[in-house]
Amino acid sequence: GRLNAMTTIDLSVNRLSEIPSSIGGCVSLVHFRASHNRLIELPPGIGSMPGLRDLMVDHNALTFLHPAIGNCGELLHIDL
Repeated sequence: GRLNAMTTIDLSVNRLSEIPSSIGGCVSLVHFRASHNRLIELPPGIGSMPGLRDLMVDHNALTFLHPAIGNCGELLHIDL
């Protein structure tokens, strides 16, 4: 589907309190932005994105970063 081909998602400034676990279906994702929301954690599905290079989730209330993030071998930039 279309989610498989997406390379960039920007969910910034939306007052989100969670990201659905289905985000892991975005296997081609390179840039993920969800800054300035109300997130306290990211779903484990984030680790299903092997090509993820930029993870920008600053200005949230993150208290936990799932170990699955370690599966993102291309990750170059994390903004918490």
